[in-house]
Amino acid sequence: MKLSRNLALSYEILAAHTLRTVLSVTGIVVGVGTVVLIVSAGRGAEEKILDRIRDMGTNLIVVNAGQTRIVAGRQRQIATVTTLEIDDAEAVAEQCPSVALAAPALSKKLATRYESENANTNVIGMTPGGFRIRNLAVASGRFFDPEEDRARRRVAILGPTVVENLFGGADPIGLRIRIGRVPFEVVGVMAPKGMDANGVDQDDLIIVPLATAMRRLANVTHIETIYVQAESAALLNRAEEEIRELLRQRHRLRDKPDDFTIQNQATLVDTQRETTRSMTLLIGSVAGISLVVGGVGILAVM
Repeated sequence: MKLSRNLALSYEILAAHTLRTVLSVTGIVVGVGTVVLIVSAGRGAEEKILDRIRDMGTNLIVVNAGQTRIVAGRQRQIATVTTLEIDDAEAVAEQCPSVALAAPALSKKLATRYESENANTNVIGMTPGGFRIRNLAVASGRFFDPEEDRARRRVAILGPTVVENLFGGADPIGLRIRIGRVPFEVVGVMAPKGMDANGVDQDDLIIVPLATAMRRLANVTHIETIYVQAESAALLNRAEEEIRELLRQRHRLRDKPDDFTIQNQATLVDTQRETTRSMTLLIGSVAGISLVVGGVGILAVM
């Protein structure tokens, strides 16, 4: 009886103040909807960022020559270091039990040209093993093979952005471009990957054999990067420790600081996830204020 009387009394009170009741209920509905929408958007953004990180490679560890720091959200090398060599990559693959694959690489921003079209593009010299480590795939054509790398063949694989800039989206397979002053034959076009977690266009690049890049484009004997694939995601941290210990020993660092930087994909994933969750919590808290306002309005009516 008391419950039915309370319900009837509540209805009479709410019906007597129709406008305030409607406004209060609207505030609660809007508040709940906003919180749900913001939290869902935050979760979606988190998954999208994590997918971009995973697209960079499977169980990926990146070793860069020299110390790096984050500037404007992107990595920047503090000083040029020439101690990282191809032999280091081979040693990492052979002597680190938690490592499945390792591929040395070298990158440089160079002018590229096809007929009258020009573009400044990030050119990456890499061994064929890097394609598997970085989860790269071709949309057309093919990858180059180890024999072409050893022979310093002038072959190139273009990203979709380069194809659009130089060829207007037309099929470039079999055509020749110039990277710097050196002619290269286009043998493949990569499948699109979009932006990475730092907002860098992963499709605006050209990949050529490492030996060709070192000799004909950069004229150096050292490398800048080693892409490493751990045996499993659970072994990423152990693989990082093994790589650091091996490289310090090979570079005879002893009491000196590391002359290289190691990026662990697991650490990057955790950092990005924590940042996204913090932003979602902050915005969701602000949206929750509308719930409080609506609740106060209902309380006043009651």
